[in-house]
Amino acid sequence: METLNTSIPKRKKKELTFGLLIAAVIPSIGSLQLGYIYWVVLNPETVSHINSNITEETERMDIRIEEPLSGRVAFNAMIFPLGGIIGSLMLGTLVDGCGRRRSLMLNNAAAAVACGLMGASNAGKFYDFGIFARFLVGISSGLFSTMIPLYVGELAPVSMRGAFTMMSILFFTMGLLLAQAISSPNILGNKKRLPVMLGFTGIVAFFNIPLLLLCPESPRYLFIQMKNEAKARKALRMLRNKVDMENEIEELRKEEKYEIQEKDMTILSLLKSHSLRRQVITVAILLGGQQFSGIIGGFFYAEKIYRSLLSKESHIFYMNLSVTCWLLFIASITMSVIDSVGRRFLLLLGFLICSVACVLLTLTLELQSMQPWMIYLSSVLVIAMLTGYIFGPAIITYVVTLEIFLQSSRATAFTLGGIVNWVTRCFAVGIFLKLEPLTGPYSLLILWPLCMVTFIYISAMVPETRGMTFLEIRKSMDLQAKEDKERIDKNADS
Repeated sequence: METLNTSIPKRKKKELTFGLLIAAVIPSIGSLQLGYIYWVVLNPETVSHINSNITEETERMDIRIEEPLSGRVAFNAMIFPLGGIIGSLMLGTLVDGCGRRRSLMLNNAAAAVACGLMGASNAGKFYDFGIFARFLVGISSGLFSTMIPLYVGELAPVSMRGAFTMMSILFFTMGLLLAQAISSPNILGNKKRLPVMLGFTGIVAFFNIPLLLLCPESPRYLFIQMKNEAKARKALRMLRNKVDMENEIEELRKEEKYEIQEKDMTILSLLKSHSLRRQVITVAILLGGQQFSGIIGGFFYAEKIYRSLLSKESHIFYMNLSVTCWLLFIASITMSVIDSVGRRFLLLLGFLICSVACVLLTLTLELQSMQPWMIYLSSVLVIAMLTGYIFGPAIITYVVTLEIFLQSSRATAFTLGGIVNWVTRCFAVGIFLKLEPLTGPYSLLILWPLCMVTFIYISAMVPETRGMTFLEIRKSMDLQAKEDKERIDKNADS
Protein backbone atom coordinates (compact mmCIF):
# COMPACT_ATOMS: atom_id res chain seq x y z
CA MET A 1 0.00 0.00 0.00
CA GLU A 2 1.30 3.47 -0.89
CA THR A 3 2.22 5.55 2.15
CA LEU A 4 1.31 9.17 2.64
CA ASN A 5 4.23 11.54 2.21
CA THR A 6 3.74 14.21 4.87
CA SER A 7 7.06 15.95 4.37
CA ILE A 8 6.88 19.59 3.34
CA PRO A 9 8.24 20.20 -0.16
CA LYS A 10 11.25 22.50 -0.17
CA ARG A 11 10.81 25.57 -2.32
CA LYS A 12 12.81 28.66 -2.81
CA LYS A 13 11.10 31.51 -0.99
CA LYS A 14 9.49 33.93 -3.37
CA GLU A 15 10.43 37.56 -3.09
CA LEU A 16 7.96 40.01 -1.64
CA THR A 17 7.22 42.46 -4.44
CA PHE A 18 5.62 45.88 -4.32
CA GLY A 19 2.75 44.71 -6.55
CA LEU A 20 1.99 41.78 -4.24
CA LEU A 21 2.09 44.00 -1.15
CA ILE A 22 -0.29 46.54 -2.71
CA ALA A 23 -2.63 43.78 -3.86
CA ALA A 24 -2.79 42.39 -0.30
CA VAL A 25 -3.01 45.64 1.69
CA ILE A 26 -5.68 47.47 -0.33
CA PRO A 27 -8.34 44.70 -0.12
CA SER A 28 -7.52 44.25 3.59
CA ILE A 29 -8.80 47.79 4.19
CA GLY A 30 -12.19 46.07 4.02
CA SER A 31 -11.19 44.09 7.12
CA LEU A 32 -10.37 47.38 8.84
CA GLN A 33 -13.91 48.50 8.02
CA LEU A 34 -15.21 45.19 9.37
CA GLY A 35 -13.39 45.61 12.71
CA TYR A 36 -14.62 49.20 13.00
CA ILE A 37 -18.21 48.18 12.21
CA TYR A 38 -18.09 45.35 14.77
CA TRP A 39 -17.16 47.74 17.54
CA VAL A 40 -19.59 50.50 16.53
CA VAL A 41 -22.57 48.21 15.91
CA LEU A 42 -22.11 45.84 18.87
CA ASN A 43 -20.43 48.12 21.43
CA PRO A 44 -22.77 48.44 24.47
CA GLU A 45 -22.10 52.19 24.78
CA THR A 46 -23.11 52.86 21.17
CA VAL A 47 -26.19 50.68 21.49
CA SER A 48 -27.19 52.51 24.70
CA HIS A 49 -26.88 55.87 22.90
CA ILE A 50 -29.09 54.63 20.06
CA ASN A 51 -31.70 53.21 22.43
CA SER A 52 -31.62 56.39 24.52
CA ASN A 53 -32.32 58.42 21.40
CA ILE A 54 -35.17 56.06 20.46
CA THR A 55 -36.76 56.50 23.89
CA GLU A 56 -36.41 60.29 23.84
CA GLU A 57 -37.86 60.58 20.36
CA THR A 58 -40.85 58.33 21.04
CA GLU A 59 -41.59 60.24 24.26
CA ARG A 60 -41.33 63.60 22.47
CA MET A 61 -43.72 62.42 19.75
CA ASP A 62 -45.98 60.76 22.35
CA ILE A 63 -45.70 57.40 20.59
CA ARG A 64 -46.68 54.36 22.61
CA ILE A 65 -44.21 51.49 22.24
CA GLU A 66 -46.05 48.23 22.52
CA GLU A 67 -42.83 46.23 22.31
CA PRO A 68 -40.64 46.27 25.45
CA LEU A 69 -37.38 48.18 25.06
CA SER A 70 -35.40 45.05 25.88
CA GLY A 71 -37.05 43.35 22.90
CA ARG A 72 -36.04 46.24 20.67
CA VAL A 73 -32.48 46.03 21.96
CA ALA A 74 -32.35 42.29 21.26
CA PHE A 75 -33.78 42.75 17.77
CA ASN A 76 -31.36 45.62 17.15
CA ALA A 77 -28.46 43.33 18.13
CA MET A 78 -29.62 40.30 16.09
CA ILE A 79 -30.36 42.16 12.84
CA PHE A 80 -26.62 42.60 12.20
CA PRO A 81 -25.66 38.86 12.22
CA LEU A 82 -28.82 38.06 10.26
CA GLY A 83 -27.48 40.35 7.56
CA GLY A 84 -24.16 38.50 7.85
CA ILE A 85 -25.91 35.22 7.01
CA ILE A 86 -27.48 36.76 3.89
CA GLY A 87 -24.10 38.18 2.85
CA SER A 88 -22.47 34.77 3.21
CA LEU A 89 -25.19 33.21 1.04
CA MET A 90 -24.38 35.71 -1.72
CA LEU A 91 -20.61 35.14 -1.70
CA GLY A 92 -20.20 32.20 -4.08
CA THR A 93 -22.50 33.59 -6.78
CA LEU A 94 -20.92 37.02 -6.54
CA VAL A 95 -17.19 36.13 -6.63
CA ASP A 96 -17.56 33.40 -9.26
CA GLY A 97 -19.88 35.50 -11.44
CA CYS A 98 -18.25 38.93 -11.14
CA GLY A 99 -14.71 38.00 -10.17
CA ARG A 100 -12.86 38.53 -6.90
CA ARG A 101 -11.72 42.13 -7.42
CA ARG A 102 -14.97 43.42 -8.91
CA SER A 103 -16.92 41.79 -6.08
CA LEU A 104 -14.75 43.64 -3.55
CA MET A 105 -15.47 46.92 -5.37
CA LEU A 106 -19.21 46.23 -5.36
CA ASN A 107 -19.16 45.34 -1.68
CA ASN A 108 -17.24 48.51 -0.81
CA ALA A 109 -19.89 50.50 -2.67
CA ALA A 110 -22.62 48.69 -0.72
CA ALA A 111 -20.75 49.30 2.56
CA ALA A 112 -20.42 53.01 1.77
CA VAL A 113 -24.17 53.30 1.14
CA ALA A 114 -25.13 51.19 4.17
CA CYS A 115 -22.90 53.09 6.61
CA GLY A 116 -24.08 56.40 5.16
CA LEU A 117 -27.70 55.34 5.70
CA MET A 118 -26.91 54.19 9.24
CA GLY A 119 -25.42 57.57 10.12
CA ALA A 120 -28.13 59.56 8.32
CA SER A 121 -30.98 57.59 9.92
CA ASN A 122 -29.62 58.35 13.38
CA ALA A 123 -29.04 62.03 12.54
CA GLY A 124 -32.56 62.35 11.16
CA LYS A 125 -33.99 60.24 14.00
CA PHE A 126 -35.41 57.65 11.57
CA TYR A 127 -34.55 54.82 13.94
CA ASP A 128 -36.67 52.11 12.33
CA PHE A 129 -34.96 52.87 9.03
CA GLY A 130 -31.66 52.62 10.95
CA ILE A 131 -32.47 48.96 11.69
CA PHE A 132 -32.70 48.35 7.95
CA ALA A 133 -29.35 50.13 7.53
CA ARG A 134 -27.78 47.84 10.15
CA PHE A 135 -29.13 44.88 8.21
CA LEU A 136 -27.40 46.17 5.06
CA VAL A 137 -24.19 46.69 7.04
CA GLY A 138 -24.50 43.08 8.21
CA ILE A 139 -24.77 41.86 4.60
CA SER A 140 -21.65 43.83 3.67
CA SER A 141 -19.80 42.51 6.74
CA GLY A 142 -20.74 38.93 5.92
CA LEU A 143 -19.20 39.38 2.48
CA PHE A 144 -16.07 41.13 3.77
CA SER A 145 -15.40 38.43 6.37
CA THR A 146 -15.00 35.72 3.70
CA MET A 147 -14.26 37.61 0.48
CA ILE A 148 -10.99 39.20 1.64
CA PRO A 149 -9.16 36.05 2.86
CA LEU A 150 -10.39 34.26 -0.29
CA TYR A 151 -8.98 36.91 -2.64
CA VAL A 152 -5.70 37.63 -0.81
CA GLY A 153 -5.03 33.93 -0.24
CA GLU A 154 -5.35 33.21 -3.98
CA LEU A 155 -2.86 35.99 -4.84
CA ALA A 156 -0.12 34.98 -2.40
CA PRO A 157 2.76 32.64 -3.26
CA VAL A 158 2.96 29.35 -1.37
CA SER A 159 5.75 30.49 0.96
CA MET A 160 3.75 33.53 2.18
CA ARG A 161 0.15 32.37 1.80
CA GLY A 162 -0.54 32.04 5.53
CA ALA A 163 0.96 35.43 6.41
CA PHE A 164 -0.94 37.25 3.66
CA THR A 165 -4.24 35.64 4.58
CA MET A 166 -3.53 36.66 8.21
CA MET A 167 -3.65 40.31 7.08
CA SER A 168 -7.42 40.08 7.51
CA ILE A 169 -7.20 39.72 11.30
CA LEU A 170 -4.39 42.29 11.50
CA PHE A 171 -6.49 44.95 9.77
CA PHE A 172 -9.62 43.82 11.64
CA THR A 173 -7.83 44.53 14.92
CA MET A 174 -6.68 47.91 13.57
CA GLY A 175 -10.33 48.67 12.83
CA LEU A 176 -11.28 47.80 16.41
CA LEU A 177 -8.52 50.06 17.69
CA LEU A 178 -9.62 52.93 15.45
CA ALA A 179 -13.25 52.59 16.56
CA GLN A 180 -12.29 52.45 20.23
CA ALA A 181 -10.02 55.49 19.88
CA ILE A 182 -12.66 57.75 18.33
CA SER A 183 -15.44 56.41 20.58
CA SER A 184 -14.11 58.61 23.39
CA PRO A 185 -16.85 61.04 24.55
CA ASN A 186 -14.43 63.86 23.76
CA ILE A 187 -14.21 62.77 20.10
CA LEU A 188 -17.25 61.01 18.56
CA GLY A 189 -18.50 58.82 21.43
CA ASN A 190 -21.48 60.95 22.42
CA LYS A 191 -25.10 61.25 21.31
CA LYS A 192 -24.50 64.47 19.39
CA ARG A 193 -21.72 63.06 17.22
CA LEU A 194 -23.02 59.48 17.05
CA PRO A 195 -24.22 59.82 13.40
CA VAL A 196 -20.69 60.78 12.34
CA MET A 197 -19.23 57.76 14.14
CA LEU A 198 -21.82 55.44 12.57
CA GLY A 199 -21.20 56.73 9.05
CA PHE A 200 -17.44 57.31 9.23
CA THR A 201 -16.34 53.98 7.75
CA GLY A 202 -18.57 54.62 4.74
CA ILE A 203 -16.03 57.26 3.68
CA VAL A 204 -13.23 54.67 3.93
CA ALA A 205 -15.26 52.24 1.79
CA PHE A 206 -15.93 54.91 -0.82
CA PHE A 207 -12.25 55.79 -1.27
CA ASN A 208 -11.25 52.11 -1.28
CA ILE A 209 -13.13 51.53 -4.54
CA PRO A 210 -10.69 53.38 -6.85
CA LEU A 211 -7.73 51.96 -4.91
CA LEU A 212 -8.88 48.43 -5.82
CA LEU A 213 -8.30 49.32 -9.48
CA LEU A 214 -4.58 49.13 -8.65
CA CYS A 215 -4.99 45.43 -7.76
CA PRO A 216 -5.10 42.62 -10.34
CA GLU A 217 -7.79 40.00 -10.61
CA SER A 218 -6.93 36.65 -9.07
CA PRO A 219 -4.69 34.81 -11.62
CA ARG A 220 -6.17 31.49 -10.48
CA TYR A 221 -9.69 32.76 -11.18
CA LEU A 222 -8.64 34.09 -14.61
CA PHE A 223 -6.84 30.91 -15.68
CA ILE A 224 -8.97 28.10 -14.25
CA GLN A 225 -12.46 29.59 -14.18
CA MET A 226 -12.36 32.22 -16.95
CA LYS A 227 -9.96 30.27 -19.27
CA ASN A 228 -8.03 33.49 -19.96
CA GLU A 229 -4.34 32.57 -19.90
CA ALA A 230 -3.16 35.94 -21.26
CA LYS A 231 -4.79 37.92 -18.46
CA ALA A 232 -3.63 35.39 -15.88
CA ARG A 233 -0.03 35.81 -17.08
CA LYS A 234 -0.35 39.60 -16.93
CA ALA A 235 -1.70 39.45 -13.35
CA LEU A 236 1.05 37.05 -12.26
CA ARG A 237 3.71 39.29 -13.83
CA MET A 238 2.42 42.24 -11.80
CA LEU A 239 2.34 40.21 -8.57
CA ARG A 240 5.66 38.35 -8.96
CA ASN A 241 7.59 41.00 -10.94
CA LYS A 242 8.91 38.29 -13.28
CA VAL A 243 8.63 37.77 -17.03
CA ASP A 244 8.93 33.96 -16.93
CA MET A 245 5.93 32.50 -15.11
CA GLU A 246 5.96 29.01 -16.65
CA ASN A 247 6.34 27.10 -13.38
CA GLU A 248 3.27 28.76 -11.86
CA ILE A 249 1.29 28.51 -15.09
CA GLU A 250 2.09 24.80 -15.28
CA GLU A 251 0.87 24.40 -11.69
CA LEU A 252 -2.43 26.05 -12.68
CA ARG A 253 -2.77 23.70 -15.67
CA LYS A 254 -2.32 20.65 -13.45
CA GLU A 255 -4.88 21.94 -10.94
CA GLU A 256 -7.38 22.66 -13.71
CA LYS A 257 -7.11 19.08 -14.99
CA TYR A 258 -7.30 17.54 -11.54
CA GLU A 259 -10.50 19.37 -10.55
CA ILE A 260 -12.36 18.82 -13.81
CA GLN A 261 -15.29 17.19 -11.96
CA GLU A 262 -15.74 20.12 -9.58
CA LYS A 263 -16.86 22.70 -12.12
CA ASP A 264 -19.97 24.78 -11.28
CA MET A 265 -20.04 23.46 -7.72
CA THR A 266 -23.11 24.55 -5.73
CA ILE A 267 -23.64 24.23 -1.99
CA LEU A 268 -25.99 21.28 -2.56
CA SER A 269 -23.54 19.45 -4.84
CA LEU A 270 -20.72 20.22 -2.42
CA LEU A 271 -22.69 18.65 0.43
CA LYS A 272 -23.46 15.58 -1.73
CA SER A 273 -19.88 15.10 -2.94
CA HIS A 274 -18.29 11.94 -1.50
CA SER A 275 -14.78 13.00 -2.52
CA LEU A 276 -15.07 16.30 -0.63
CA ARG A 277 -16.90 15.02 2.45
CA ARG A 278 -13.89 15.26 4.75
CA GLN A 279 -13.21 18.84 3.61
CA VAL A 280 -16.84 19.86 4.13
CA ILE A 281 -16.91 18.39 7.66
CA THR A 282 -13.63 20.15 8.45
CA VAL A 283 -14.99 23.53 7.34
CA ALA A 284 -18.22 23.07 9.32
CA ILE A 285 -16.38 22.08 12.51
CA LEU A 286 -13.69 24.76 12.24
CA LEU A 287 -16.00 27.67 11.41
CA GLY A 288 -18.62 26.53 13.92
CA GLY A 289 -15.97 25.88 16.56
CA GLN A 290 -14.72 29.43 16.09
CA GLN A 291 -17.90 30.69 17.78
CA PHE A 292 -17.93 27.90 20.37
CA SER A 293 -14.43 28.82 21.60
CA GLY A 294 -15.98 30.89 24.42
CA ILE A 295 -15.17 34.20 22.75
CA ILE A 296 -18.77 35.43 23.06
CA GLY A 297 -18.61 35.07 26.84
CA GLY A 298 -15.10 36.52 26.88
CA PHE A 299 -16.24 39.76 25.24
CA PHE A 300 -19.34 39.87 27.45
CA TYR A 301 -17.46 39.51 30.74
CA ALA A 302 -14.51 41.68 29.67
CA GLU A 303 -16.62 44.84 29.97
CA LYS A 304 -18.00 43.77 33.35
CA ILE A 305 -14.55 42.91 34.70
CA TYR A 306 -13.06 46.21 33.52
CA ARG A 307 -15.86 48.09 35.25
CA SER A 308 -15.31 46.15 38.47
CA LEU A 309 -11.59 46.90 38.38
CA LEU A 310 -11.75 50.55 37.31
CA SER A 311 -13.99 53.27 38.62
CA LYS A 312 -13.55 55.99 35.99
CA GLU A 313 -14.87 55.78 32.43
CA SER A 314 -11.60 57.21 31.16
CA HIS A 315 -9.71 54.31 32.78
CA ILE A 316 -12.01 51.77 31.13
CA PHE A 317 -11.48 53.55 27.80
CA TYR A 318 -7.69 53.22 28.09
CA MET A 319 -8.00 49.63 29.29
CA ASN A 320 -9.89 48.72 26.12
CA LEU A 321 -7.28 50.46 24.00
CA SER A 322 -4.44 48.67 25.81
CA VAL A 323 -6.00 45.22 25.38
CA THR A 324 -6.65 45.86 21.67
CA CYS A 325 -3.03 47.01 21.20
CA TRP A 326 -1.96 43.73 22.83
CA LEU A 327 -4.19 41.76 20.44
CA LEU A 328 -2.71 43.71 17.51
CA PHE A 329 0.75 42.66 18.70
CA ILE A 330 -0.37 39.00 18.96
CA ALA A 331 -1.86 39.16 15.44
CA SER A 332 1.47 40.48 14.15
CA ILE A 333 3.38 37.67 15.89
CA THR A 334 1.00 35.03 14.51
CA MET A 335 1.30 36.52 11.03
CA SER A 336 5.10 36.32 11.21
CA VAL A 337 5.25 32.66 12.34
CA ILE A 338 2.30 30.99 10.60
CA ASP A 339 4.34 29.95 7.56
CA SER A 340 7.11 28.48 9.73
CA VAL A 341 5.32 26.76 12.65
CA GLY A 342 2.27 25.78 10.61
CA ARG A 343 -1.51 26.16 10.77
CA ARG A 344 -2.30 23.03 12.78
CA PHE A 345 -0.08 23.92 15.75
CA LEU A 346 -1.52 27.45 16.01
CA LEU A 347 -5.09 26.15 15.75
CA LEU A 348 -4.52 23.60 18.53
CA LEU A 349 -2.75 26.20 20.68
CA GLY A 350 -5.52 28.74 20.20
CA PHE A 351 -8.39 26.39 21.00
CA LEU A 352 -6.49 24.96 23.99
CA ILE A 353 -5.87 28.42 25.47
CA CYS A 354 -9.53 29.39 24.94
CA SER A 355 -10.74 26.13 26.51
CA VAL A 356 -8.55 26.34 29.63
CA ALA A 357 -9.22 30.07 30.08
CA CYS A 358 -12.98 29.45 29.79
CA VAL A 359 -12.98 26.90 32.64
CA LEU A 360 -10.70 28.95 34.90
CA LEU A 361 -12.64 32.17 34.22
CA THR A 362 -15.85 30.46 35.32
CA LEU A 363 -14.14 29.45 38.55
CA THR A 364 -12.67 32.88 39.32
CA LEU A 365 -15.92 34.70 38.58
CA GLU A 366 -17.83 32.31 40.86
CA LEU A 367 -15.29 32.75 43.69
CA GLN A 368 -15.14 36.52 43.34
CA SER A 369 -17.84 37.09 45.97
CA MET A 370 -15.74 35.23 48.55
CA GLN A 371 -12.30 36.36 47.37
CA PRO A 372 -12.43 39.91 45.88
CA TRP A 373 -8.85 39.64 44.61
CA MET A 374 -10.06 37.01 42.12
CA ILE A 375 -11.20 39.88 39.88
CA TYR A 376 -7.55 40.52 38.96
CA LEU A 377 -7.10 36.89 37.93
CA SER A 378 -10.35 37.10 35.96
CA SER A 379 -8.99 40.06 33.98
CA VAL A 380 -5.83 38.10 33.12
CA LEU A 381 -7.92 35.10 32.00
CA VAL A 382 -10.15 37.24 29.78
CA ILE A 383 -7.09 38.66 28.04
CA ALA A 384 -5.68 35.11 27.74
CA MET A 385 -8.93 33.96 26.09
CA LEU A 386 -8.83 36.84 23.58
CA THR A 387 -5.16 36.05 22.91
CA GLY A 388 -5.94 32.38 22.24
CA TYR A 389 -8.73 33.42 19.88
CA ILE A 390 -6.33 35.54 17.81
CA PHE A 391 -3.72 32.74 17.79
CA GLY A 392 -6.01 30.21 16.14
CA PRO A 393 -9.79 30.37 15.78
CA ALA A 394 -10.05 33.98 14.54
CA ILE A 395 -8.57 33.61 11.05
CA ILE A 396 -6.54 30.39 10.68
CA THR A 397 -9.86 28.56 10.32
CA TYR A 398 -10.27 30.54 7.06
CA VAL A 399 -6.68 29.79 6.03
CA VAL A 400 -7.39 26.06 6.26
CA THR A 401 -10.67 26.50 4.36
CA LEU A 402 -8.77 28.30 1.61
CA GLU A 403 -6.13 25.59 1.32
CA ILE A 404 -8.10 22.34 1.41
CA PHE A 405 -10.29 23.21 -1.61
CA LEU A 406 -9.35 23.70 -5.26
CA GLN A 407 -10.29 26.73 -7.33
CA SER A 408 -13.77 25.91 -8.68
CA SER A 409 -15.15 24.71 -5.33
CA ARG A 410 -13.33 27.21 -3.09
CA ALA A 411 -15.87 30.05 -3.26
CA THR A 412 -18.70 27.62 -2.54
CA ALA A 413 -16.74 26.26 0.44
CA PHE A 414 -16.28 29.82 1.75
CA THR A 415 -20.01 30.40 1.28
CA LEU A 416 -20.78 27.29 3.34
CA GLY A 417 -18.20 28.27 5.97
CA GLY A 418 -19.55 31.80 6.20
CA ILE A 419 -23.11 30.54 6.68
CA VAL A 420 -22.00 28.11 9.39
CA ASN A 421 -19.99 30.87 11.09
CA TRP A 422 -22.76 33.46 11.18
CA VAL A 423 -25.51 30.96 12.08
CA THR A 424 -23.47 29.56 14.98
CA ARG A 425 -22.68 33.13 16.04
CA CYS A 426 -26.40 33.91 16.25
CA PHE A 427 -26.95 30.63 18.09
CA ALA A 428 -24.08 31.20 20.55
CA VAL A 429 -25.09 34.79 21.26
CA GLY A 430 -28.76 33.84 21.72
CA ILE A 431 -27.96 30.92 24.04
CA PHE A 432 -25.49 32.94 26.08
CA LEU A 433 -27.70 36.01 26.52
CA LYS A 434 -30.68 33.80 27.40
CA LEU A 435 -28.90 31.65 29.98
CA GLU A 436 -26.38 34.10 31.49
CA PRO A 437 -29.00 35.81 33.73
CA LEU A 438 -30.04 32.35 35.00
CA THR A 439 -26.71 30.58 35.38
CA GLY A 440 -24.22 33.44 35.81
CA PRO A 441 -20.57 32.53 35.05
CA TYR A 442 -21.55 28.90 34.42
CA SER A 443 -22.99 30.08 31.09
CA LEU A 444 -19.37 30.08 29.87
CA LEU A 445 -19.34 26.29 30.16
CA ILE A 446 -22.51 25.67 28.15
CA LEU A 447 -20.67 25.61 24.81
CA TRP A 448 -17.32 24.47 26.24
CA PRO A 449 -17.81 20.78 25.23
CA LEU A 450 -18.16 21.89 21.59
CA CYS A 451 -14.87 23.76 21.88
CA MET A 452 -13.21 20.55 23.08
CA VAL A 453 -14.80 18.57 20.22
CA THR A 454 -13.24 21.07 17.80
CA PHE A 455 -9.84 20.67 19.49
CA ILE A 456 -10.02 16.86 19.29
CA TYR A 457 -11.12 16.94 15.64
CA ILE A 458 -8.22 19.24 14.68
CA SER A 459 -5.70 17.00 16.42
CA ALA A 460 -7.07 13.88 14.69
CA MET A 461 -8.23 14.99 11.25
CA VAL A 462 -6.89 18.40 10.13
CA PRO A 463 -3.67 18.07 8.09
CA GLU A 464 -0.74 20.46 8.13
CA THR A 465 -0.81 22.49 4.91
CA ARG A 466 2.09 24.95 5.12
CA GLY A 467 4.52 25.04 2.23
CA MET A 468 2.27 22.99 -0.08
CA THR A 469 0.44 24.03 -3.24
CA PHE A 470 -3.33 23.68 -3.35
CA LEU A 471 -2.99 20.65 -5.62
CA GLU A 472 -0.44 18.96 -3.34
CA ILE A 473 -2.77 19.48 -0.37
CA ARG A 474 -5.68 17.93 -2.28
CA LYS A 475 -3.66 14.94 -3.44
CA SER A 476 -2.40 14.41 0.10
CA MET A 477 -5.94 14.47 1.52
CA ASP A 478 -7.27 12.21 -1.23
CA LEU A 479 -4.50 9.71 -0.55
CA GLN A 480 -5.20 9.83 3.18
CA ALA A 481 -8.91 9.27 2.55
CA LYS A 482 -8.08 6.28 0.34
CA GLU A 483 -5.85 4.76 3.03
CA ASP A 484 -8.53 5.33 5.69
CA LYS A 485 -11.13 3.59 3.50
CA GLU A 486 -8.82 0.63 2.89
CA ARG A 487 -8.14 0.36 6.62
CA ILE A 488 -11.85 0.40 7.44
CA ASP A 489 -12.62 -2.22 4.76
CA LYS A 490 -9.80 -4.43 6.04
CA ASN A 491 -11.07 -4.20 9.63
CA ALA A 492 -14.61 -4.98 8.45
CA ASP A 493 -13.44 -8.08 6.59
CA SER A 494 -11.47 -9.35 9.56
